[in-house]
Amino acid sequence: MLTKGIDEIQRLFNITRTDWQIINSINQNTAVEKSVLIELMKPFANPEQAEAVLTRVQNENLVKSEHGSSFTLTEKGQELHKACLEQQRSFRQQVMTGISGEDYETTIHTLTKIIENINKPEAILNGSCANFKVIKRAQYGIKTIV
Repeated sequence: MLTKGIDEIQRLFNITRTDWQIINSINQNTAVEKSVLIELMKPFANPEQAEAVLTRVQNENLVKSEHGSSFTLTEKGQELHKACLEQQRSFRQQVMTGISGEDYETTIHTLTKIIENINKPEAILNGSCANFKVIKRAQYGIKTIV
């Protein structure tokens, strides 16, 4: 739901999540080399997609190239970044109403631990799933235990 809300805010500014990632990365670093931007975008887009987005935001005068390889935000890009970021912060504050920082940290810690536990091979092979298989096999008279 948070992602959907942020995506909607970005849509109001006629940008995508990948557009935002590029614009925000440049904003945070003042000037960014193209190769660094492509690397930063890997979780969101493959290199070809990132280059296409970079070309598009450049054509829309949101970013400009310095010496052909380093990118900075234009004035229009800075204004868009500021306005979009303000809307995102407002949305996040509204969503977090009544949730303390400690509660938020506990939730993140718990979810992270659940993900770590799920990703452990032994969670499936040696954990409760294995016991479940033994019980089910016994119920149906199957003598082989895996």
